[in-house]
Amino acid sequence: MKKRLQTRHDRVMTIANLISFSRVILAFPLIYYFEKMRVSLEVLDLDNYIYYYWISLVILLIIILSDFMDGFIARMTDEITDFGKLIDPIADKICMVVVLIYII
Repeated sequence: MKKRLQTRHDRVMTIANLISFSRVILAFPLIYYFEKMRVSLEVLDLDNYIYYYWISLVILLIIILSDFMDGFIARMTDEITDFGKLIDPIADKICMVVVLIYII
């Protein structure tokens, strides 16, 4: 009997894990647009402020939706992995800490 090279729980690159990892990546553009928004408000450029506000809001909504989607996709495709169990809460904490540090 042949041994499988990888079980489902050992896999790293699944769609759900990529979505979780994308949340970490999206934290950087979010901070960038937060900063652009702050600078626009300082110089009273309200048109740019509103533009950057909406971009920041869209990125934040994508982060929130991706948090729900990665778990949903992992359960629906039966690809719940050990790596996914690790990366999902870490991605949540990174996004939350990055935003909180910026706000402080």
